Amino acid sequence: MWKCPKCGREFKNNNQDHYCGEKPVNIDDYIAAQSEDFQAILSKVRATIRAAAPDAIEKISWSMPTFWQRENLIHFAAFKKHIGIYPGDMTDSPFDERLAGYRRTKGAIQFPLDKPIDYGLISDVARWRVSCVEGRQGRHNVNGLLENLEKIHTTELGDLRIRKNLELETIDAVSWCIKRIEQADSIVRKGKNWYVCDDEVMITINAHSYTVITAHKRQPAEMDNL
Repeated sequence: MWKCPKCGREFKNNNQDHYCGEKPVNIDDYIAAQSEDFQAILSKVRATIRAAAPDAIEKISWSMPTFWQRENLIHFAAFKKHIGIYPGDMTDSPFDERLAGYRRTKGAIQFPLDKPIDYGLISDVARWRVSCVEGRQGRHNVNGLLENLEKIHTTELGDLRIRKNLELETIDAVSWCIKRIEQADSIVRKGKNWYVCDDEVMITINAHSYTVITAHKRQPAEMDNL
């Protein structure tokens, strides 16, 4: 593991690019902390995504500007030599040909700063992400969980498991979980369970009984496997 000497965060890769500093409160703060050249580009990226996802909520997640619509739609961030766009798993996306000239991973695209930024591509990726979320919404309505928060409970064993996994000092583990659900970055229904995720925690809830089965500290790749 490599530990950044400035912010103290740990990464698997040496000299990993990351946002180094105090976590910004909102997207305005994030952009304001960048150089003037970056501010103009980031503001245009933000406006591009906003136009493509007009119903999304702006927030900071993983210390990056984020658009949220029932889950994290897309993140963006500034680095020394590129702008990173993070729409999540693009394995089945229709953009392979258009992305052929870019450095990318399964969930990230790098737009190099020495070339014109393709804002049209960013817009299309954001619209595609909205369509993905709306498609899942039709199959598994997240309101089915959010509208039944009062039904959420856990067992004695579940309570002990949650406290141990998260090192909780709070008396009421269920109330703690409900607050995290209300502020979650992502809520996904798979099979018989809901999976609720934010930057730090994943909570598993039985979709029929609303029993919190477990909650644990989240690993970054977990939501990609759902």
